[in-house]
Amino acid sequence: MNMKPIKDVDLLKGITPVPDDQLPASPYGPCNKCDGLGNLKTKTGMMSCPDCKGKYFIQKAIESCGVPEELRVISTLEQFKQAHESTPEMLEDIEKYIQSFTKKSGGIIMHGRSGSGKTHLAMAILLRLIERGFSGEFVEWAELLRAYQNSAYNEQGRDLSWFYDTLDVDILVLDDFGKGMKVSEWVAEETYQMVHARYRKRKPTIITTMLNWPGGETDRLFGEAVASRLEHHSSMMDFNDLGNYRREGGE
Repeated sequence: MNMKPIKDVDLLKGITPVPDDQLPASPYGPCNKCDGLGNLKTKTGMMSCPDCKGKYFIQKAIESCGVPEELRVISTLEQFKQAHESTPEMLEDIEKYIQSFTKKSGGIIMHGRSGSGKTHLAMAILLRLIERGFSGEFVEWAELLRAYQNSAYNEQGRDLSWFYDTLDVDILVLDDFGKGMKVSEWVAEETYQMVHARYRKRKPTIITTMLNWPGGETDRLFGEAVASRLEHHSSMMDFNDLGNYRREGGE
């Protein structure tokens, strides 16, 4: 049987083939194994390129991790270093943390003044860990509680699967812990349940907060059970002596 080349078939359909040198750039970067678009030709046919497939899933994980799109490019350790040149030891410790991270690593509590770069640094760590293949989520503490409240007490049905998925990621960033919502008895109890759910599975959490920590403020607001679980297996990073990141060149 005389088979027509695919390009000829495309022409018959009114579709003008795109020359090879005009194909769009690969969204995954250069690849030596496939055509650059995730298609790998083998002796038995076509298959997904394992390298590009991994990059694809990592990119999707980054897009859905909660870090705003406009902040993903600038939330880097290098950007933080430019704004705070006096923090080489802190950044060395962070780099070691990223490189040695496992699903059972300890967490980090970043406490200190507003504008000192806590959120920026937490985002940078999260993005680097996702690039390494770990699952992660960035969420503001108050927004997470509000979303949980809306889902848990929704008259149209109770769907909390998203909430449990959030608590089950390899690395969770709880931003602005203790800010944006009055700490009522209900808030303290639900915060305990969130913290305990990760603590009992030994899952690391990164906390950013302006609470006086350590110093008793967290114990007073949330109770010793919450504070001690967050502190156990976690490193403390004090940002109080740093300048205002936003006013000193941080993007």
